[in-house]
Amino acid sequence: MVKIVLGGEAIKEVSLDKLKVEPFDITDCANLQRYRFIDADAFVNGNLLRVIEYVELPERFSTISYIWKGNPLREGEEPPIGSFTVVGAERADPVSIDVVKSACHTALHYNQSLVWLDKVCIAQAVGKDKNWQIQIMGSLYKRADPCIILPGGLSRLLPLEEPTAWVGRAWTLQEALLPQSTKVLFKWKHGDSAVQGVIAGSIYEIEPGKTAVSQMTTLLEGTLRSGMNVVTFPNGLDQPNVEFDIETHLFGTLWDSPHDPNDLNEAAIWKSAVMRTSSRAVDMVFSIMALFGVQLDTSKFHEDDRRGATIALLRELMRTGRRATWMIISLGLRADNIISTMPVMPKTSVEGVAQIEKGGEMVPVGKVVNEYWWLKNTPTGDVDELGYFEFSAPARMVRRAVEPGHQKEWENDSDGKTFSPYSDVVDYQLELCEDGEEEGPDAVWAIKAGVMEFFRMGAFGTMTTHTPIVLMIVKRHGENKYHRFQGAEVVEELPKDWTIRTFRVGGPEDYKKISQDKSK
Repeated sequence: MVKIVLGGEAIKEVSLDKLKVEPFDITDCANLQRYRFIDADAFVNGNLLRVIEYVELPERFSTISYIWKGNPLREGEEPPIGSFTVVGAERADPVSIDVVKSACHTALHYNQSLVWLDKVCIAQAVGKDKNWQIQIMGSLYKRADPCIILPGGLSRLLPLEEPTAWVGRAWTLQEALLPQSTKVLFKWKHGDSAVQGVIAGSIYEIEPGKTAVSQMTTLLEGTLRSGMNVVTFPNGLDQPNVEFDIETHLFGTLWDSPHDPNDLNEAAIWKSAVMRTSSRAVDMVFSIMALFGVQLDTSKFHEDDRRGATIALLRELMRTGRRATWMIISLGLRADNIISTMPVMPKTSVEGVAQIEKGGEMVPVGKVVNEYWWLKNTPTGDVDELGYFEFSAPARMVRRAVEPGHQKEWENDSDGKTFSPYSDVVDYQLELCEDGEEEGPDAVWAIKAGVMEFFRMGAFGTMTTHTPIVLMIVKRHGENKYHRFQGAEVVEELPKDWTIRTFRVGGPEDYKKISQDKSK
């Protein structure tokens, strides 16, 4: 018999006592292409995990943002009222019933009866359901109000002082940027409070003496400054207050400026995404596509086919006439060997941080991508099925300088005729070829990729400095085929003899051939 609750069908009900001893599973009761939510009131007041299914997406609900491998329980620590696991998500942390209950309290505080938690609301053991749910995840987060952020994961709630890896995970980027509102849930015993000073904001108590929420932007700025000044009112607003400083380490940095152009916002997304990690390589693309208004068919890509999904995303973006804000995300990262307009793909995992090989060892990407600029005025163009980007831009053929004009790394001459490539070890310079020199089979070109523009970071004000032009250094490897192998910074104005030329930049390795070899 169908049970209708809150306008939907209740497909699964499990008491919280039973949940502690039996893995949660909706494999046999979940219908494909349906939206599912947790009944918050039943969880808080009915001691019941009830999953409600809808044919159409409800108008109002909350979502939960967390990381699958979060801060573990301390030695000897147990969840106050137990935890549970989910069939199909065994690699993730166990779910603390107490943490979910606190999240449901938060949803009810904001008059939301439905809560979406992917681990519970997706049939984790059903591939078709997971694929569809990933495709529509962007629309879920766009409507979420609020998105409840649990930076430390689902094992336990954390105090503000404890650092987490939330900001470095792939999916959390869209979970931060898409929702109608975001609230960070954390341990707190000081009641309603105010954050004052350079950082201003509020802390709202949810469960007395236990939990509270604050705006994500408040805590992000607090993390940037490693602390906040807080005023509490332990005896009421009409009584003397208590003021104290508190360390704040929940998050890393995020650039946020709603008044900046779309190009800046998209560039910030790309720069942030390259420093994030996920259990499946392909999720590094699926987790950001909704931020660009793109919905790929996720069933077409193997979980390790990050490049294939990246090419598909880039093709969709460039079809809309966008600028290539994804080009040269960082001069510190070497070019990818297949999509050479982009940096090499970092190594991802379900825990830890994104890493890249540098100097013979694996290092966090964040130690390499430490520039605070984005590439403005990048070209428009088209991306083909192999990842080659065809575009037009000012360019000059170059060669290794016979007599270098200077030796400082990455410095450029004021006349723009010689310059050093951006590299860890620079032992040569490039110079412009003579006008009219014919292009050989191994010709090297310097192409104007864009202009450096520095991000504005609210906690520290605006960075002002020179804004050099960024060059893409490419080498020919076939008929009308080039690949990037270096980058450079040069003077602010290129000489007039840099003429517009059309290039196809990608490779040098063939995406389809490598994909076929891997499938054998």
